[in-house]
Amino acid sequence: MIDCVALVVAAGRGSRFGGDTPKQWHDLGGRAVLRHSLAAFAAHPQVDAVLAVIHPDDR
Repeated sequence: MIDCVALVVAAGRGSRFGGDTPKQWHDLGGRAVLRHSLAAFAAHPQVDAVLAVIHPDDR
């Protein structure tokens, strides 16, 4: 049974951030910013599942 789901909404285009790449895809220490977020939630003992919502163009 799943009691707690982490839903990470990362569908923005990053227009305020600037650049050609949305900020969730920028490299941070060898991994995309989104990967860091997903890993942090996945490591939490009370989180049963992690889902990411991304922009259709990023599939």
